[in-house]
Amino acid sequence: MVEKFITIVFLSLIGCVGFTQTREAIDSLHQQMAIAKDDTSRIKAQAFLCLLYRLGNTDSSIYYGQQALKSAQQINYPEGEILALGYMSITMEQIGNLSKALEMAFKIALQIAKNANNLECEAAECHRRNLHFIKGLP
Repeated sequence: MVEKFITIVFLSLIGCVGFTQTREAIDSLHQQMAIAKDDTSRIKAQAFLCLLYRLGNTDSSIYYGQQALKSAQQINYPEGEILALGYMSITMEQIGNLSKALEMAFKIALQIAKNANNLECEAAECHRRNLHFIKGLP
Protein backbone atom coordinates (compact mmCIF):
# COMPACT_ATOMS: atom_id res chain seq x y z
CA MET A 1 0.00 0.00 0.00
CA VAL A 2 2.81 2.38 0.89
CA GLU A 3 4.63 1.53 -2.35
CA LYS A 4 1.54 2.46 -4.39
CA PHE A 5 1.24 5.75 -2.53
CA ILE A 6 4.92 6.59 -3.10
CA THR A 7 4.61 5.67 -6.77
CA ILE A 8 1.55 7.87 -7.23
CA VAL A 9 3.21 10.83 -5.49
CA PHE A 10 6.39 10.35 -7.53
CA LEU A 11 4.51 10.22 -10.85
CA SER A 12 2.49 13.30 -9.90
CA LEU A 13 5.66 15.26 -9.18
CA ILE A 14 7.24 14.19 -12.46
CA GLY A 15 4.16 15.51 -14.31
CA CYS A 16 4.43 18.85 -12.53
CA VAL A 17 8.12 19.19 -13.42
CA GLY A 18 7.41 18.37 -17.08
CA PHE A 19 4.59 20.91 -17.26
CA THR A 20 6.77 23.57 -15.63
CA GLN A 21 9.51 23.04 -18.19
CA THR A 22 7.00 23.30 -21.04
CA ARG A 23 5.48 26.43 -19.50
CA GLU A 24 8.95 27.99 -19.19
CA ALA A 25 9.73 27.15 -22.82
CA ILE A 26 6.44 28.67 -23.96
CA ASP A 27 7.08 31.83 -21.94
CA SER A 28 10.59 32.03 -23.39
CA LEU A 29 9.29 31.70 -26.95
CA HIS A 30 6.69 34.43 -26.37
CA GLN A 31 9.49 36.67 -25.13
CA GLN A 32 11.61 35.82 -28.18
CA MET A 33 8.71 36.72 -30.45
CA ALA A 34 8.32 40.07 -28.74
CA ILE A 35 11.98 41.02 -29.17
CA ALA A 36 12.66 39.33 -32.53
CA LYS A 37 14.49 41.68 -34.86
CA ASP A 38 13.87 39.70 -38.02
CA ASP A 39 10.95 37.81 -39.49
CA THR A 40 12.70 34.44 -39.61
CA SER A 41 13.30 34.46 -35.84
CA ARG A 42 9.66 35.32 -35.23
CA ILE A 43 8.52 32.58 -37.61
CA LYS A 44 10.70 29.99 -35.88
CA ALA A 45 9.34 31.02 -32.47
CA GLN A 46 5.76 30.75 -33.75
CA ALA A 47 6.47 27.32 -35.24
CA PHE A 48 8.01 26.06 -31.99
CA LEU A 49 4.99 27.42 -30.07
CA CYS A 50 2.85 25.35 -32.42
CA LEU A 51 4.88 22.30 -31.40
CA LEU A 52 4.77 22.99 -27.67
CA TYR A 53 1.05 23.75 -27.55
CA ARG A 54 0.13 20.57 -29.47
CA LEU A 55 -0.60 18.44 -26.40
CA GLY A 56 -2.47 20.80 -24.12
CA ASN A 57 -3.93 23.57 -26.22
CA THR A 58 -4.44 22.50 -29.81
CA ASP A 59 -6.29 25.69 -30.76
CA SER A 60 -3.21 27.74 -29.84
CA SER A 61 -1.00 25.21 -31.60
CA ILE A 62 -2.90 25.60 -34.85
CA TYR A 63 -3.09 29.39 -34.44
CA TYR A 64 0.69 29.79 -34.08
CA GLY A 65 1.31 27.30 -36.87
CA GLN A 66 -0.95 29.25 -39.22
CA GLN A 67 0.71 32.53 -38.25
CA ALA A 68 4.16 31.06 -38.92
CA LEU A 69 3.03 29.60 -42.25
CA LYS A 70 1.43 32.85 -43.40
CA SER A 71 4.49 34.91 -42.46
CA ALA A 72 6.88 32.42 -44.08
CA GLN A 73 4.90 32.50 -47.32
CA GLN A 74 4.85 36.32 -47.32
CA ILE A 75 8.64 36.57 -47.13
CA ASN A 76 9.32 33.47 -49.26
CA TYR A 77 10.97 31.50 -46.44
CA PRO A 78 10.59 27.80 -47.40
CA GLU A 79 12.27 26.48 -44.25
CA GLY A 80 9.71 28.32 -42.14
CA GLU A 81 6.88 26.90 -44.24
CA ILE A 82 8.23 23.39 -43.74
CA LEU A 83 8.53 23.90 -39.96
CA ALA A 84 5.02 25.30 -39.63
CA LEU A 85 3.41 22.65 -41.82
CA GLY A 86 5.30 19.87 -40.05
CA TYR A 87 4.25 20.93 -36.57
CA MET A 88 0.67 21.60 -37.63
CA SER A 89 0.61 18.16 -39.24
CA ILE A 90 1.62 16.62 -35.91
CA THR A 91 -1.12 18.57 -34.13
CA MET A 92 -3.74 17.51 -36.67
CA GLU A 93 -2.70 13.88 -36.29
CA GLN A 94 -2.91 14.09 -32.51
CA ILE A 95 -6.44 15.51 -32.56
CA GLY A 96 -7.52 12.82 -34.99
CA ASN A 97 -7.77 14.87 -38.19
CA LEU A 98 -5.71 12.45 -40.23
CA SER A 99 -6.75 13.75 -43.64
CA LYS A 100 -5.58 17.28 -42.76
CA ALA A 101 -2.37 15.89 -41.25
CA LEU A 102 -1.67 13.97 -44.46
CA GLU A 103 -2.48 17.03 -46.59
CA MET A 104 0.02 19.13 -44.63
CA ALA A 105 2.67 16.41 -44.82
CA PHE A 106 2.13 16.27 -48.59
CA LYS A 107 2.66 20.05 -48.81
CA ILE A 108 5.96 19.59 -46.96
CA ALA A 109 7.04 16.96 -49.46
CA LEU A 110 6.16 19.29 -52.34
CA GLN A 111 8.10 22.15 -50.75
CA ILE A 112 11.15 19.95 -50.24
CA ALA A 113 10.94 18.68 -53.83
CA LYS A 114 10.62 22.25 -55.08
CA ASN A 115 13.73 23.26 -53.12
CA ALA A 116 15.62 20.22 -54.41
CA ASN A 117 14.61 21.11 -57.97
CA ASN A 118 15.87 24.68 -57.46
CA LEU A 119 19.18 23.31 -56.21
CA GLU A 120 19.44 21.07 -59.27
CA CYS A 121 18.75 24.04 -61.53
CA GLU A 122 21.36 26.13 -59.73
CA ALA A 123 23.89 23.29 -59.99
CA ALA A 124 23.14 22.91 -63.71
CA GLU A 125 23.56 26.67 -64.20
CA CYS A 126 26.93 26.60 -62.37
CA HIS A 127 28.02 23.66 -64.50
CA ARG A 128 26.98 25.51 -67.67
CA ARG A 129 28.89 28.62 -66.59
CA ASN A 130 31.98 26.56 -65.80
CA LEU A 131 31.86 24.93 -69.24
CA HIS A 132 31.49 28.35 -70.89
CA PHE A 133 34.41 29.68 -68.84
CA ILE A 134 36.63 26.74 -69.79
CA LYS A 135 35.70 27.07 -73.48
CA GLY A 136 35.96 30.86 -73.41
CA LEU A 137 32.27 31.39 -74.27
CA PRO A 138 30.22 34.34 -72.97
